[in-house]
Amino acid sequence: APTTKAPTTTDAPTTKAPTTTDAPTTNSLRKNIGYHTNWAQYRTGSYKFVPEDIDATKLTHICYAFAMPNKDFELQPFEWNDVLDYNPSQGMYARFHTHVRAQNPSIKTLIAIGGWTFNAKPETNWIFSTLSSSVSSRATFIQSSINFARTHGFDGIDIDWEYPNYASQGGQPEDYANFPLLIQEFREAITLEADKSGREPLLLTIAVPAYNPTISNGYDVPAIHPFVDWIGVMSYDLHGSWESITGLHTQLYAPDTPISVSGGMQAWLEAGAPADKLVMGVGTYGRGWTLQDTT
Repeated sequence: APTTKAPTTTDAPTTKAPTTTDAPTTNSLRKNIGYHTNWAQYRTGSYKFVPEDIDATKLTHICYAFAMPNKDFELQPFEWNDVLDYNPSQGMYARFHTHVRAQNPSIKTLIAIGGWTFNAKPETNWIFSTLSSSVSSRATFIQSSINFARTHGFDGIDIDWEYPNYASQGGQPEDYANFPLLIQEFREAITLEADKSGREPLLLTIAVPAYNPTISNGYDVPAIHPFVDWIGVMSYDLHGSWESITGLHTQLYAPDTPISVSGGMQAWLEAGAPADKLVMGVGTYGRGWTLQDTT
C-alpha cells in the first residue's frame, strides 16, 4: 500500500467544510493507503479475495477499484455485483463498507474511477478525454461522481485516468489543459456540496504514472496539485512482459535508467508537486517472465 508522511497544511479535509476551493487540511501524521480490486473475487481456490479478506486495521484509507463513467459521462459500477438490484445496501460496495468500517471505524474509503483496462479498451478509452473537454460534460461527470460516492457510502473519489495526452490509450493533446480544469471544478463542486449538506467534504485524489515523458506530456502539475488531497504515484509495474528484457517492476533505484521508484518520485517533485502531497506506491506482488531463449 502506498504511504507518505502527512502534510501540515494541504492534506486530507477537516470535518468542517472548507471555505476555499483549495484542498482542505488535516493534522494526521501518516497515511497508509490500499486498493481493493473487485476482480480478485474471480480468482480460484485460496487466491480468491473478497472484502471480508481485507485487514482494514493496517490502513488509514482504502480505494475500491473501479467504477467507470459511461458514454453519457455518468458514473456507474464496473462489476455486475458491485450493486445488486439497484439497491445500495446490497452488493460488494455494501459488503466492503460493512467489513472495513467494523474493523476500523476511522478508515476513509474512496471509489477509484477508470483504471488501465478502462483506458486501454477502444470502446472506452475516449471517454476521459471527451468528458474533460467541455464545461457541460465536466459538470455532468462531477455531479454524477459526487452523487455516486454519497449514495454508496464512499468518503472520496480517486481519479485514475491512464493517461492524459497518452495517444496510444485515447489521449489527446488538449488533455494537458483540460485535466486541470476538471480537477479544479471537481474541488469547487465538492466544497459547494459540503457547504450545502453540512457533511465532511469528499476527498479528491489522483493516481498517476511514475515515468517521463508521460508525466510532462499529460500533467500541468502546478495547476493540479492545489486541488487534490494527494497524488498517488503508481511506482510499480515499471517493467513487465510487454518488454523484451526482464526487470524488477518495483525497483527502488536503477543507476542506468530513471525508471525506478525513486526516479518516479523525483520526477514529480521536479514537476512541481509538493512532497507532502506525494504518496509512493508499493506493489505488493511480483511479476514473472517466460524467456524466449532458455539459454
